Amino acid sequence: MLLPRATLPPVRQTFGLFASGVCAVLASALIPGAVVGQRGSRAVSLAIQPRVGDTIRTRIDQRMQVTVTRRAASSDTSLTMTSSMTVLSRNIVQMVDDSGATVLIITDSVAVSESGIAGMPVPEDLIRALQGKRMRMRMTREGSAKLLDSPDLLAQGAQSFVSQMPAMLPARRVAPGDTWSHAMTIPITGQPEAGGTGTIYAVFRLDSLTSSGDRAFISMRGTVDRDSSAAEMAEGVTRASSGSVSGSLQFDRKRGWLSDAETTILVKSVLHKASAPNQAPMRFQIRVTQRIRTAKKAW
Repeated sequence: MLLPRATLPPVRQTFGLFASGVCAVLASALIPGAVVGQRGSRAVSLAIQPRVGDTIRTRIDQRMQVTVTRRAASSDTSLTMTSSMTVLSRNIVQMVDDSGATVLIITDSVAVSESGIAGMPVPEDLIRALQGKRMRMRMTREGSAKLLDSPDLLAQGAQSFVSQMPAMLPARRVAPGDTWSHAMTIPITGQPEAGGTGTIYAVFRLDSLTSSGDRAFISMRGTVDRDSSAAEMAEGVTRASSGSVSGSLQFDRKRGWLSDAETTILVKSVLHKASAPNQAPMRFQIRVTQRIRTAKKAW
């Protein structure tokens, strides 16, 4: 049995969970290198400090899978929808000082694909907001960023995440084995004015360094918590969500830039209809996987 499209959670809800990651990885870089054993446990600095004039070509591959489950009669019926997005961009470092860097991000291409019985189209305004756009952003040493250009230059679908890049690096020097944490509030519904927000709490760990100390390997684990008030949706439907985030990062200390990054976000939500307390709730699971690669030459 197919679930009517009207019963599915709005597509924009899912994009609010990971859209900030799309913009964050536009400023990433990868310098290929073999992994070797760490030497000692010296404390090092992990800070965004690239060179003026650097051009970093980035490829972002992102996949989102949404599974909706609802009980019909005496059995559960599930529907799975998938969307994929590939973004190719150039990140040009325009200015660097002791507090961070100013970067011009040029999106060269955006490709999307969809699969699933009901389909799950990527919002067109999000694609338009990225395709061929030039955005100037200011990045702190810890990796957080804000948009320097007027928000009016972007479609509404992208404004909510462009200014919400999270900090990922430590504010202090760290040695292998040390940990640090960051938190970020994101709009789960994609409609900030509706009050539907969630918070990512992430703990980062410096796992190891290369023998030269030029490359750092970092792991990340955390939770995605929805506002406990479970904001009311249309037609008296309430939603409670929770989830997890995990991943691994590489930081190139020689270039002063975040390099390779793999991240998985898993969010599980339960929707209840207040007017039908005896009706089985609808459950949906969102899994977002993201891989970032960069190169010195065009892809």
